[in-house]
Amino acid sequence: MRLVDLFWYTRPEFTSTALPTIWDLAAALALGGLWFFFFTGQLKQLPVLPVGDPKLAEAIEVHEH
Repeated sequence: MRLVDLFWYTRPEFTSTALPTIWDLAAALALGGLWFFFFTGQLKQLPVLPVGDPKLAEAIEVHEH
């Protein structure tokens, strides 16, 4: 949403229309793809669950409510 906000404020200053072009959408997708690539790279290196937590087994048990 921040990208949309910045686009909304700046696009009319540089062009006569406020409509996005294919390059605007491609840039947004490229930035999102780069973020996702680096995010998944970091996610592979770090444990998702708190390894060594004494209450981990209790926390992941299936509880019926």
